[in-house]
Amino acid sequence: MKQWIPLTEYSRAHGLSISTLRRRIKAGEIEYKLEDGKYMLKNSSAPVSEPKVSSNIAPPPPFSKEPVITAKPASESGAQEFLAITHELVGEIKKAFSLVLQEKEKQILQLKEEVTDLKTLVRVLEDQNAKLEKKAAMSVPAQVSISTANASAPPIRQPRNVIKEELDAASWLNSPSDI
Repeated sequence: MKQWIPLTEYSRAHGLSISTLRRRIKAGEIEYKLEDGKYMLKNSSAPVSEPKVSSNIAPPPPFSKEPVITAKPASESGAQEFLAITHELVGEIKKAFSLVLQEKEKQILQLKEEVTDLKTLVRVLEDQNAKLEKKAAMSVPAQVSISTANASAPPIRQPRNVIKEELDAASWLNSPSDI
């Protein structure tokens, strides 16, 4: 008897990832229904999973200078010719590998240089940013007073006692006795 089970349980029961199941649902390969926004899949006794193919590849055997010959040549001269051709091919493979390796080393060096340049650039930009932040912090009060003076908004009113103190302080400058 088939029953409906949630996507996660189906995933565990059949050894499939949730993303694989979602792809199969989208492709219409699996029977499903939606309940409260969740996928429910029919639990069948036969797993739907395909056989897993291992993507791990065994490393090549260690390289030896002498090639391994598994087939016996028909004659001794044929064997020497076979060995000569094999050595020549191995030499070409070594050259090709060497060229590829040198190219990769050049690329690595270029990338290291670029990383160093970028690190230097970051340091310079961080220093400039710090200087600009200091300038901005020092000029904020002046900018605020300039911006309020130029703004179309009405001027900020000061409390009366502050205005009176300023008038009293300024009045001694204009007093006739000091002249």
